[in-house]
Amino acid sequence: MQKNTYTFILTFLGLIFLNSCELFERKQVTLLTGGNILEIGANYAHVEGLILDVDAENPISAYGHVLSTSPNPEIVDSITNFGTRSELFSGQFVSLIDSLETDTQYFVRSYTITNGNIQYGDERSFYTNSVEITGAKNITTSTVAFDGSFKTDRNLQIVEHGHCLALGGVPSLTDSNALKTELGTPSEATEFTSTFENLDPGTYYACAYLVNNEGTVFFSKRQIFTIILN
Repeated sequence: MQKNTYTFILTFLGLIFLNSCELFERKQVTLLTGGNILEIGANYAHVEGLILDVDAENPISAYGHVLSTSPNPEIVDSITNFGTRSELFSGQFVSLIDSLETDTQYFVRSYTITNGNIQYGDERSFYTNSVEITGAKNITTSTVAFDGSFKTDRNLQIVEHGHCLALGGVPSLTDSNALKTELGTPSEATEFTSTFENLDPGTYYACAYLVNNEGTVFFSKRQIFTIILN
Protein backbone atom coordinates (compact mmCIF):
# COMPACT_ATOMS: atom_id res chain seq x y z
CA MET A 1 0.00 0.00 0.00
CA GLN A 2 2.81 2.36 0.93
CA LYS A 3 4.64 1.57 -2.33
CA ASN A 4 1.52 2.36 -4.39
CA THR A 5 1.16 5.66 -2.53
CA TYR A 6 4.74 6.64 -3.39
CA THR A 7 4.17 5.66 -7.03
CA PHE A 8 1.03 7.80 -7.18
CA ILE A 9 2.82 10.81 -5.65
CA LEU A 10 5.78 10.52 -8.06
CA THR A 11 3.43 10.22 -11.04
CA PHE A 12 1.43 13.24 -9.87
CA LEU A 13 4.57 15.35 -9.42
CA GLY A 14 5.84 14.28 -12.84
CA LEU A 15 2.64 15.45 -14.50
CA ILE A 16 2.88 18.81 -12.72
CA PHE A 17 6.48 19.19 -13.92
CA LEU A 18 5.58 18.38 -17.53
CA ASN A 19 2.65 20.78 -17.53
CA SER A 20 4.84 23.49 -15.99
CA CYS A 21 7.44 23.02 -18.74
CA GLU A 22 4.78 23.29 -21.43
CA LEU A 23 3.32 26.37 -19.79
CA PHE A 24 6.77 27.98 -19.51
CA GLU A 25 7.55 27.31 -23.18
CA ARG A 26 4.26 28.81 -24.31
CA LYS A 27 4.84 31.93 -22.24
CA GLN A 28 8.50 32.42 -23.15
CA VAL A 29 9.19 36.13 -23.62
CA THR A 30 11.39 38.01 -26.02
CA LEU A 31 14.80 38.71 -24.54
CA LEU A 32 15.83 42.25 -25.46
CA THR A 33 18.83 44.45 -24.70
CA GLY A 34 19.34 48.15 -25.34
CA GLY A 35 22.45 47.81 -27.49
CA ASN A 36 24.90 50.63 -28.12
CA ILE A 37 24.69 54.11 -29.57
CA LEU A 38 26.85 53.68 -32.64
CA GLU A 39 27.04 57.18 -34.09
CA ILE A 40 25.84 60.63 -33.07
CA GLY A 41 25.76 63.70 -35.29
CA ALA A 42 24.60 67.26 -34.85
CA ASN A 43 20.97 66.24 -35.48
CA TYR A 44 20.87 62.45 -35.87
CA ALA A 45 21.87 59.22 -34.14
CA HIS A 46 22.38 55.58 -35.11
CA VAL A 47 21.15 53.39 -32.25
CA GLU A 48 21.51 49.62 -31.92
CA GLY A 49 19.07 47.14 -30.44
CA LEU A 50 19.64 43.45 -29.86
CA ILE A 51 17.00 40.72 -29.74
CA LEU A 52 18.48 37.67 -28.03
CA ASP A 53 15.56 35.25 -28.28
CA VAL A 54 11.99 35.10 -29.58
CA ASP A 55 9.18 32.69 -28.80
CA ALA A 56 8.19 31.27 -32.21
CA GLU A 57 4.61 30.76 -31.00
CA ASN A 58 4.30 34.42 -30.00
CA PRO A 59 5.76 36.45 -32.89
CA ILE A 60 6.77 40.09 -32.61
CA SER A 61 4.19 42.49 -34.04
CA ALA A 62 6.47 45.57 -33.84
CA TYR A 63 9.99 46.43 -32.73
CA GLY A 64 12.39 49.36 -32.92
CA HIS A 65 13.37 52.27 -30.67
CA VAL A 66 11.52 54.92 -28.67
CA LEU A 67 13.05 58.34 -28.05
CA SER A 68 12.33 61.32 -25.82
CA THR A 69 14.01 64.29 -24.17
CA SER A 70 12.73 62.88 -20.85
CA PRO A 71 13.86 59.65 -19.15
CA ASN A 72 12.01 56.36 -19.75
CA PRO A 73 10.63 57.02 -23.25
CA GLU A 74 7.55 55.02 -24.25
CA ILE A 75 5.59 54.06 -27.35
CA VAL A 76 3.66 57.32 -27.22
CA ASP A 77 6.94 59.20 -27.84
CA SER A 78 8.92 59.27 -31.09
CA ILE A 79 9.52 55.74 -32.40
CA THR A 80 11.07 53.72 -35.18
CA ASN A 81 9.18 50.59 -36.24
CA PHE A 82 10.67 47.69 -38.20
CA GLY A 83 7.34 45.85 -38.42
CA THR A 84 6.59 42.22 -37.64
CA ARG A 85 8.75 39.17 -37.01
CA SER A 86 6.75 35.99 -37.48
CA GLU A 87 9.75 33.67 -37.69
CA LEU A 88 12.28 32.73 -35.05
CA PHE A 89 14.64 35.67 -35.00
CA SER A 90 17.55 36.95 -32.99
CA GLY A 91 20.14 39.54 -33.83
CA GLN A 92 20.97 43.18 -34.16
CA PHE A 93 18.87 45.98 -35.60
CA VAL A 94 19.88 49.64 -36.02
CA SER A 95 17.62 52.69 -36.07
CA LEU A 96 18.56 55.91 -37.82
CA ILE A 97 16.89 58.64 -35.78
CA ASP A 98 17.07 62.00 -37.53
CA SER A 99 15.62 65.53 -37.33
CA LEU A 100 16.91 65.90 -33.78
CA GLU A 101 17.53 69.22 -32.08
CA THR A 102 21.16 70.26 -31.70
CA ASP A 103 22.78 70.55 -28.26
CA THR A 104 20.01 68.44 -26.74
CA GLN A 105 20.04 65.42 -24.44
CA TYR A 106 17.93 62.46 -25.58
CA PHE A 107 16.91 59.21 -23.92
CA VAL A 108 16.35 56.10 -26.02
CA ARG A 109 15.19 52.51 -25.45
CA SER A 110 14.64 49.55 -27.75
CA TYR A 111 11.22 47.89 -27.62
CA THR A 112 9.23 44.91 -28.85
CA ILE A 113 5.48 44.29 -28.89
CA THR A 114 4.26 40.70 -28.56
CA ASN A 115 0.57 39.83 -28.16
CA GLY A 116 -0.08 43.43 -27.17
CA ASN A 117 2.58 43.33 -24.44
CA ILE A 118 5.34 45.96 -24.67
CA GLN A 119 8.85 45.13 -23.52
CA TYR A 120 11.62 47.74 -23.27
CA GLY A 121 15.39 47.34 -23.31
CA ASP A 122 17.87 49.24 -21.18
CA GLU A 123 17.80 53.01 -21.45
CA ARG A 124 20.65 54.94 -23.08
CA SER A 125 21.16 58.69 -23.22
CA PHE A 126 23.20 60.95 -25.48
CA TYR A 127 23.76 64.57 -26.50
CA THR A 128 23.69 65.86 -30.05
CA ASN A 129 26.33 68.27 -31.34
CA SER A 130 29.07 67.33 -28.88
CA VAL A 131 31.83 68.30 -31.32
CA GLU A 132 32.06 71.28 -33.67
CA ILE A 133 34.11 72.26 -36.70
CA THR A 134 35.06 75.70 -38.00
CA GLY A 135 35.29 76.61 -41.67
CA ALA A 136 38.21 75.55 -43.82
CA LYS A 137 41.30 77.76 -43.60
CA ASN A 138 44.70 78.06 -45.25
CA ILE A 139 43.38 76.54 -48.46
CA THR A 140 45.91 76.15 -51.26
CA THR A 141 45.91 74.06 -54.43
CA SER A 142 46.60 70.93 -52.35
CA THR A 143 46.22 71.69 -48.61
CA VAL A 144 43.57 72.72 -46.10
CA ALA A 145 43.34 73.10 -42.32
CA PHE A 146 40.42 72.89 -39.87
CA ASP A 147 39.84 73.75 -36.24
CA GLY A 148 37.56 71.79 -33.98
CA SER A 149 36.27 71.83 -30.42
CA PHE A 150 34.25 69.60 -28.11
CA LYS A 151 31.97 70.08 -25.13
CA THR A 152 33.49 69.49 -21.69
CA ASP A 153 30.29 69.09 -19.64
CA ARG A 154 29.12 65.75 -21.10
CA ASN A 155 31.53 63.17 -19.66
CA LEU A 156 32.52 62.07 -23.17
CA GLN A 157 35.54 59.94 -22.14
CA ILE A 158 37.27 60.52 -25.49
CA VAL A 159 39.91 58.05 -26.68
CA GLU A 160 40.36 59.46 -30.21
CA HIS A 161 39.58 62.69 -32.03
CA GLY A 162 40.44 64.61 -35.16
CA HIS A 163 38.96 65.54 -38.54
CA CYS A 164 37.71 63.42 -41.42
CA LEU A 165 37.07 64.40 -45.02
CA ALA A 166 35.92 62.73 -48.21
CA LEU A 167 36.03 63.74 -51.86
CA GLY A 168 32.47 64.15 -53.15
CA GLY A 169 30.78 62.21 -50.37
CA VAL A 170 29.91 61.93 -46.69
CA PRO A 171 32.97 61.46 -44.43
CA SER A 172 33.14 58.17 -42.56
CA LEU A 173 35.81 56.66 -40.33
CA THR A 174 35.20 53.24 -41.90
CA ASP A 175 35.57 54.46 -45.51
CA SER A 176 38.97 53.41 -46.83
CA ASN A 177 38.88 56.32 -49.31
CA ALA A 178 38.25 58.95 -46.63
CA LEU A 179 41.10 60.95 -45.12
CA LYS A 180 41.36 61.47 -41.39
CA THR A 181 43.67 62.75 -38.70
CA GLU A 182 44.10 60.77 -35.47
CA LEU A 183 45.05 63.04 -32.60
CA GLY A 184 44.57 60.49 -29.83
CA THR A 185 43.20 61.11 -26.36
CA PRO A 186 42.92 64.88 -25.86
CA SER A 187 44.63 66.77 -23.09
CA GLU A 188 42.74 69.33 -21.05
CA ALA A 189 42.49 71.55 -24.13
CA THR A 190 39.10 71.43 -25.84
CA GLU A 191 40.24 72.86 -29.19
CA PHE A 192 42.26 71.06 -31.85
CA THR A 193 43.57 71.59 -35.39
CA SER A 194 44.15 69.25 -38.33
CA THR A 195 46.01 69.89 -41.58
CA PHE A 196 45.54 67.82 -44.75
CA GLU A 197 48.13 67.89 -47.53
CA ASN A 198 48.55 66.53 -51.05
CA LEU A 199 44.84 66.77 -51.82
CA ASP A 200 43.49 66.22 -55.32
CA PRO A 201 41.31 68.93 -56.93
CA GLY A 202 37.59 68.64 -56.22
CA THR A 203 34.83 69.33 -53.72
CA TYR A 204 35.32 67.83 -50.27
CA TYR A 205 33.05 67.24 -47.28
CA ALA A 206 34.71 67.56 -43.88
CA CYS A 207 33.75 67.11 -40.24
CA ALA A 208 35.34 66.91 -36.82
CA TYR A 209 34.91 63.67 -34.88
CA LEU A 210 35.31 62.08 -31.45
CA VAL A 211 35.36 58.42 -30.40
CA ASN A 212 34.58 57.52 -26.80
CA ASN A 213 35.63 54.50 -24.74
CA GLU A 214 32.49 52.57 -25.77
CA GLY A 215 33.22 53.01 -29.48
CA THR A 216 30.52 55.63 -30.08
CA VAL A 217 31.49 58.05 -32.86
CA PHE A 218 30.46 61.71 -32.58
CA PHE A 219 30.42 63.82 -35.76
CA SER A 220 30.08 67.56 -36.16
CA LYS A 221 28.07 69.25 -38.86
CA ARG A 222 29.71 68.87 -42.27
CA GLN A 223 31.65 71.62 -44.01
CA ILE A 224 32.12 71.81 -47.77
CA PHE A 225 35.20 73.23 -49.51
CA THR A 226 36.79 73.00 -52.94
CA ILE A 227 40.39 72.51 -53.98
CA ILE A 228 41.02 74.22 -57.35
CA LEU A 229 43.97 73.34 -59.53
CA ASN A 230 45.56 76.49 -60.93
